[in-house]
Amino acid sequence: MHAWEAIQKSIDYIESNLTEEVSIEKLAEMAGLSPFYFQRLFSRLVQKPVFEYVKLRRLAQAVSDLKTNNTRILDTAMDYGFSSHANFTRAFKEVYGITPDKYRTTDIQLNQFVKPDLMLNYVMVDENVPLVTDGIVLEVTRKKLDKPRTFIGIAKEIPLSELMGGTNTGVSFAAKLWDEFHEVKAKIPYLLANGNEIGSALYGRS
Repeated sequence: MHAWEAIQKSIDYIESNLTEEVSIEKLAEMAGLSPFYFQRLFSRLVQKPVFEYVKLRRLAQAVSDLKTNNTRILDTAMDYGFSSHANFTRAFKEVYGITPDKYRTTDIQLNQFVKPDLMLNYVMVDENVPLVTDGIVLEVTRKKLDKPRTFIGIAKEIPLSELMGGTNTGVSFAAKLWDEFHEVKAKIPYLLANGNEIGSALYGRS
C-alpha cells in the first residue's frame, strides 16, 4: 500500500464518523503506522494536522445542517463534538468569519475545506483518458474553437486560494460574484437573455 493510500483510508474513515469520537490511535492502526509517524504523514499529505482537519470537516457538515435542519444551533454543536454553543460559535467564526446565528439567517455562501482525494495528487491524469475517483469521472480534454466567441459579463478579483478549491474557508467571493452578476444581468448591453452562463478563471500577475 502506498503512503497516500494509507492516509486516504483514514480520511474516508473520518468522513464516515464525523459525529463520533475520533482517536489518533484508531486512525494510525487503520493506516498501519505508529501514531507519531501517522500524524507527521497526515499533516504532510493533507496540509493540516489531524484534529484541525477533523474540526474543519465537522464544521463543513454543520454548515450544511444549519441550513437544511431545524434543530437548535446547540444541538448541531453537540452532534459534532463541540462542548457548548459558545465553543461552536468561536470555532465557526474563526473559520468562516461570521457566527452560525448570522449564517443561518442570511443567504451567504461559505467556502469549505473539502474532503481531499489524494489519488488526484499521485495518479497521472492523461488527456482523454477517464479517471474514476470518489464516484466522479474526471477527464481532461482540450478543445479548439472553430471561430472566436465573445463573452459579456462582469469580472472581479478572487483570492487564488479560493480558486484552487478546497483549501480556503470563509465567505465565498465566487458566490458573491455570481449573485452580483444575476442582479445586473438584465441591464448588461448585448447580453442574450437565454444565453449560456459560464464562469472563467484567469490567473493574473501582481
